[in-house]
Amino acid sequence: MTKKPNIHFSPLFIIHYSLFIISMQQLIVCATAPHRPDLLKILSKALLDCGGNIADCYATIMGDQMTIMMRLSGSWDAVVRVESLMPRLQTQLGLEFITKRTEVPSNSANFLPYMVEIVALYHPHIVYEITSFFASRQILVIDLIAHRYPASQTEALMFTLTFTIHVPTNLSIADLRNEFMDLCDDLNLDAMLWPVK
Repeated sequence: MTKKPNIHFSPLFIIHYSLFIISMQQLIVCATAPHRPDLLKILSKALLDCGGNIADCYATIMGDQMTIMMRLSGSWDAVVRVESLMPRLQTQLGLEFITKRTEVPSNSANFLPYMVEIVALYHPHIVYEITSFFASRQILVIDLIAHRYPASQTEALMFTLTFTIHVPTNLSIADLRNEFMDLCDDLNLDAMLWPVK
């Protein structure tokens, strides 16, 4: 059996690499365009040619539109090139977009990551009720996905809500769980709350 080589990085290399990552500019791009099979290919190639790196991306079809959210990283001039490119893509792809500079997200030891999943009969107040519960406790919603669909056997209109939260470490998880489950019982929601490992 071939022995794998051990790779060690010096502390100086790690420091320089960390400083390089921090110095990279960050750009959020939110865009919609008529759906076509090659849309993501054209968009990602154009961003790559500008020197932009896709750090995070979420894309989905809503109606006849493809909706895309990206966080790009790159040098200062690469981000400027991306910002200058967007009007041309608007003409080429029928793209509607918003761009916003941001900073490298920082991890905090003051929060605990938890996942929330809810399944229920559809009702328009579900997102409001659930997000209001967490907002009143200063709990951050990090990402959220909601989906409405007909049940396969009964055709009843169902709703799923899945999201990540950051719970402040000074909150009691046991109390939070009990209060959350009481709310879900009152609203007739099937829910789960568990830690992200």
